Amino acid sequence: MVHLAVFTVSFSALAFEVLLARLFALSQWHHLSFMVISIALLGFGASGSFLSLRSPFRWSQSAGSFLFLSVAAASLLCSGSMLIAFLGLIHLPLDYFRLVVEPIQIFYLLTAYLLLILPFFFAGGVIALAYIGFPQRPEPVYFASMTGSALGAMAPVVLLPLVGELAVVGLSALLPAVAVLAGRPTLPSRENGGKRWIRLGRIYVLGSVCVGSAGLWLSTPAARDRIEIKSSEYKWLSQVLQFPDTEVIDSTSGIRGRIERVRSPHLRFAPGLSLKYTDSLPTAEAVFIDRDQPLFLYPPRPAEGIDFARFTLSFTAYEIVGTPDRVLLIMDSGGLAVACARASDARQVRVVHPDPHLAAVIQQHYGLEVIREAPRSLFARSEETFDVIHIERWGSSLPGADALNQDHLLTVDGLQECLRHLSPQGVLIVSHKLLLPPSATLRLWSTVREALSDCGVSDPERGIAMLRNWDTVALLAARHPLPNPHRILEFARRLNFDVVYLDGAAESDANRFNVFDRQGRRLLF
Repeated sequence: MVHLAVFTVSFSALAFEVLLARLFALSQWHHLSFMVISIALLGFGASGSFLSLRSPFRWSQSAGSFLFLSVAAASLLCSGSMLIAFLGLIHLPLDYFRLVVEPIQIFYLLTAYLLLILPFFFAGGVIALAYIGFPQRPEPVYFASMTGSALGAMAPVVLLPLVGELAVVGLSALLPAVAVLAGRPTLPSRENGGKRWIRLGRIYVLGSVCVGSAGLWLSTPAARDRIEIKSSEYKWLSQVLQFPDTEVIDSTSGIRGRIERVRSPHLRFAPGLSLKYTDSLPTAEAVFIDRDQPLFLYPPRPAEGIDFARFTLSFTAYEIVGTPDRVLLIMDSGGLAVACARASDARQVRVVHPDPHLAAVIQQHYGLEVIREAPRSLFARSEETFDVIHIERWGSSLPGADALNQDHLLTVDGLQECLRHLSPQGVLIVSHKLLLPPSATLRLWSTVREALSDCGVSDPERGIAMLRNWDTVALLAARHPLPNPHRILEFARRLNFDVVYLDGAAESDANRFNVFDRQGRRLLF
């Protein structure tokens, strides 16, 4: 019974720890998963400290029944506290974005920490009691702990796509309670224990039945209908669902994130659109990753209002190249790159997306060839060149959150790989959100320049151009001087785009249509 308890609490603790990272990413943002590690370590450490203060020799020298009851109690408390911690977390009005303006959020954060520590506190107690009870044979305890931990860490990977977050929580809470029931024959009876121990044993069994029933209920459709994991109101999906006639038509959970597909007659996505465009925009479905960073899907047939893409900043590269033969689209969110490529009548369009589920959605919706791997992995194994490589990066809806994302493509090495896979007249374009002050814009320009210099380009400044409107910036780069810069300048003037950088442009071409203050003008040209 003791070794079974060690296995189950190790399994449940690790499964719950991995799931907590998913819950924080879903309800808040993914970078809060650092809290999960600190919570787990604090809980295990606190249990060891507690037992050391309670004189562990008392357990090692007592009858076996006392050890069994102690392990059963800690296992049952681990199960119950797991349910309480989960329900408390999803009902706490915690929003760390308001910590600086609402002091009550500090109390909510402390409450969340205290609740989430409890399952790991009791799990650590079970493992420590097992080592205390079997000081001469620690190998089976170690084996049970390590095996349970390994399987528990892998369980969410397998179970989340099949049953969802609630059922994984229910299973994690169910297993330690089952260990108590399985150890019922080893609990005190009339022959080996007094009435007090018998009463406690019955209480443990009754408690394990109640907790196990609650865990089973979380796996049912009734629980999914009544319990909702709420997200921050600052996330994209929280705002989109306020539109009338908007609904989530599909939802899939996984270790990479929850994928939700939303249909609405009010969704439009056209970043960098010129104000001179006066026709209607096509409606778009949206696919959200953890309820943020949407990927928009336009009508699958190019004839259905796709011409709006010709009036966007992102179309500048296609304007230079003309009708490209081969186009490679690299995007983790957005979707405008697909509209631009199809509006240019490109002969061959390929999409790169590392998430296999989103890659399948794009392929099924558009009928395009989608490569399901990281862009740099593709560049490492392929020598194919492209006329246009379009990188689309719009970032998170939370200001400042992009600083916590590791983007290995927009680095000197990553951009070098992109430039090496351009055809002789090919152009790289990066579509990006414009934030003021434009530190990210300046960093992107300097990174591209260094990448061109490392590729052996003697005059890299002539191979770079950058345009903007009021909230979007597009950077163009090529291993050769950009052909006919006057054509780029004419494109910008025709659609009321401002020049950030272009060899041969005048200062009057900057800050002309979308005017920033004097300091912004100096930074943007």
